Formats: sequence, structure tokens, C-alpha cells
Amino acid sequence: MFQDQTNFRRFLVSGRISLITLAEALTVAELGSFREAASALNVMPSTVSTRISRLEDTLGYRLFDRQRGVRPTLQGHVFLDFAEHALSLIAQAATTGENVHRTNVLHIALQSATTSGPQARLMEQFSLSCPDVFLIPEEMSPHDLAGCLRKRKLDIALTPWAPDERGIILSRALWHEDMMVALSDHDALAHRATLTREDVAGRTFLVRAEGIGPSLMERLLPWLTEGSLAPRVEELRAGRDTLLLSVARNRALALVMRGTRDLHAPGVVFRTLHGCPTIITFHAAWSRYNNSPALRAFLKTVKTVFGPDSGFVPTLEP
Repeated sequence: MFQDQTNFRRFLVSGRISLITLAEALTVAELGSFREAASALNVMPSTVSTRISRLEDTLGYRLFDRQRGVRPTLQGHVFLDFAEHALSLIAQAATTGENVHRTNVLHIALQSATTSGPQARLMEQFSLSCPDVFLIPEEMSPHDLAGCLRKRKLDIALTPWAPDERGIILSRALWHEDMMVALSDHDALAHRATLTREDVAGRTFLVRAEGIGPSLMERLLPWLTEGSLAPRVEELRAGRDTLLLSVARNRALALVMRGTRDLHAPGVVFRTLHGCPTIITFHAAWSRYNNSPALRAFLKTVKTVFGPDSGFVPTLEP
């Protein structure tokens, strides 16, 4: 077991480890499969397996547990953390003087409105602290987040999805936010401050194909159908603004997060659901093998805004 980076460097320069094998081991860890790693690197699966087995023999311990899928062992995590740092330094050196600005890009998945609340404060603080980092916000289904984080298509996600990805994806809870129902201000239910399960029974709910919508509906559907007429669900391939416009025009309903109220969509009002488990915990999720300077800076801002990861998370105020 390596105790520090100096020991790892000494082992690396001894010639007993190749950079090719390190790259293959990291890819296996991120994708959770020898076959998928081989396909991504355009090599034979048997070649990857053989090289990693030889590396394990050299190290004297297993990097991966192969009993149920492929996942790094505790010793493997330590080794791969050192390996990722080493390869990141090589990559940075290779790009010095050539497109260096690419290290100042942060791909971030956002699944709640950013106009107010904890997420808005976090984004504003990061922009003030790191004005040279170019933020590229993206929106996608929670089901796609793990793969995108492992493959570095995303650096970090702010999401209600709590990962359990073989220890590759790390996370910390950030804040609580509750779901609300968006409806037309001409809807018969608009005069009520709070809605019940019976109020929305059998109604049509619009759900965006991308983003958090399907996840919210999946979470709430058992409660909605308990002793009541199941809702009709229609999927839209549209942005958040178009979803709210469709709610107003079609007098349908939609599940949204509380922060969406600040979009001030014309013809739309927002109501809470009584007796419903609507509190959602948002997390920051990222790959443990992503050593991007922009990601490290963002995680530092997370700690500044939300404090140490003590398990306490704030709730978005009503």
C-alpha cells in the first residue's frame, strides 16, 4: 500500500508499472467493466485483463473485486487515486501552451431552477471566486448522470439522485427542497392554498423528458395512486419554460421544485401537496478520479457556502 505520492512516484519510475496499464485500470474503475473499458480504449478485453492482473501481481494485492461485477477494492481506491493524479499531471503538462484554457471549464448538471435559493447562492459565489472558470450548465435525466460523471462528460451534478456507484461517484448532501404542483391560474383548484391527493386524482400531469421531471413523478406516483384514480402522464420534449406555458394553456398539472416559482411564468400558480412526501434532498455528485482544477475549485466553494460535510443540510424557505 502506498502511503504518500513520493512512494508512488518511486514505484512508477522503477519501470515496474506502465502508463498504459494505469490508464486501463482507471478506465475499468470508471466504467465498472473490463469489456466496456476495452471498447472505450479500442483494445482487446483479454489484453486489458492480462495487463491489470500482472499489475496486481506486481503490487501484491487486488485492485478490483470481481465477484459481483467489477469494483475497486479499498487498496485499489488508494492506488487509483495516486494513478489518476499522476496521469492528470502528465495531461496538464502535455497541454501547456496549447489550449490551456480548457482546464478552466466546468461541466455541471443542474436539476433545479437557479434564480434563487441555495443553488443560486452557490453558483454566484463560485462565479465571484473563480471568474476565469467557464461554466457549462447541462440538464439531463438522473438515470444518465452516473455514466456521464464516470466518463467525464460531466464534472459535477447538483441533483436529488443519491449515488451508489461502486465507490467511484462521491457525493455530499447540500440542501432540502420540496416539490410543488404547477397549475393554470384559471384552474378550478387555483383558489386553494394547498392541494390534496383527491384534488389531483385522475388529472393530467405534464412531465419533461429531460431533467428531473420523470424522477419526481416516479417518486410521487405510489402516493398519488394510493386509493385514488391514477393520474394521466404526458411526456414533453421541451424546456422548463415551455412546460409551464403548456400547463397554463392546457390546464394540466406539473410537478416542479419550489425554486421554479421564481421563474414567474405568466398564467401559472404553484401549490403545495398536503400529506405528501415531497421533501427532496439535493446532492453534489462527482467522480473520485476527476482531478480537474475547476472541479476542485467548485468543491472548495461548496464547502465555503454549505460548510463542512456534517450531515446537516439547509431547507429552502417557503
